[in-house]
Amino acid sequence: MDLRIPVAILFLVLGVLLAGYGLVAHDRPEVDLGFHVNVIWGVVMSVFGLLMLVSARLTRRK
Repeated sequence: MDLRIPVAILFLVLGVLLAGYGLVAHDRPEVDLGFHVNVIWGVVMSVFGLLMLVSARLTRRK
C-alpha cells in the first residue's frame, strides 16, 4: 500500500474539520485578526491532501 493514501486521507479529514470549525466558531480570538486562520489552514490542508491522493492514484495507474 502506498503511504500517500492514508496520509492524504488524514490531511483531508483534519483539513475539513479545521475549516468547518473555523466557519462555525465566530467568537474566537483568531477572527479578531481580520481573517479566519482556521478556515485558511483547513483549506490548505485539504488541498494538500487532495494533491497527495491524486498523486498516489496517478502513480498507481502507471
